[in-house]
Amino acid sequence: MTPKKIEELRRRVEELRGQAQVPSRELEKLAKAIGRTPRKGGKHPMLEMPGRRPLPIPHHSRPMKNRTKDAVLTQLEGDLWVIEEKLSNETER
Repeated sequence: MTPKKIEELRRRVEELRGQAQVPSRELEKLAKAIGRTPRKGGKHPMLEMPGRRPLPIPHHSRPMKNRTKDAVLTQLEGDLWVIEEKLSNETER
């Protein structure tokens, strides 16, 4: 992943943070773009990334609560920081 791609994904996170209602499929799509992969099992889709906690993204008939949306986005933002840190360590070598 390039620094330019990381910045694009960060802008997308901020864009979604500003929206009142975000479909869970949109959050799932963003998580996959960041590099998380789906895991089978459980009530909700779980997305994994090596070295990070699994991320559940709830799917319900009602809109997702803002606190839940913000928690998911915060974890995805953390993923971007981890990826950026790995990139900077690789370029220093």
